[in-house]
Amino acid sequence: DEKYLSQHGEALLKRLGLSLESLNCYKTYEAFFYILYNNSVNLNGYNALIIENKDTFMSIMKLLNRNPEAMPGDKKVHLLIYGEGKKIINSFKFMEEITRDRLINNIYYFGDIDYEGVGIFLNLKGTYPAYNIIPHVDFYKKLVDIADLPPKLKSSQDSLNIEGFLKYFDECYRLRMTNI
Repeated sequence: DEKYLSQHGEALLKRLGLSLESLNCYKTYEAFFYILYNNSVNLNGYNALIIENKDTFMSIMKLLNRNPEAMPGDKKVHLLIYGEGKKIINSFKFMEEITRDRLINNIYYFGDIDYEGVGIFLNLKGTYPAYNIIPHVDFYKKLVDIADLPPKLKSSQDSLNIEGFLKYFDECYRLRMTNI
């Protein structure tokens, strides 16, 4: 009963001195949607890009399908991931299944410039410290540059300390994003 094991079984197994392996089972992780570009082995390592939203994911996918070298800021992307908002925090463990024989250099993140989007980035980075998860600074800068008057938040969001996100940007962009 994998549902029982995932919810309550680990404590029971520990008390019995058993492991998942002794039951000939293993944890399975929620998968995420991804596209692998340049499938050959890259000795220098790979870069991944997580996109929070579906429309943006589709736009970046179309861009990369037309020209894999077209990424702004000279950041080549080998693995494009649709994060599905907060879902990526739980499904990111699936990355181990994809990257078994690949060295991952950087995992760029691009989401909304609001507390929810920044919170997803900070939570992901904090949950998986072994990975170099950083904002895709060039995308955020372009977004800020074209949004003179960004729309007001449509829903109430809890504020949070965003300094861990803003530290990747120069002073000008930190101020502009703080105002947003």
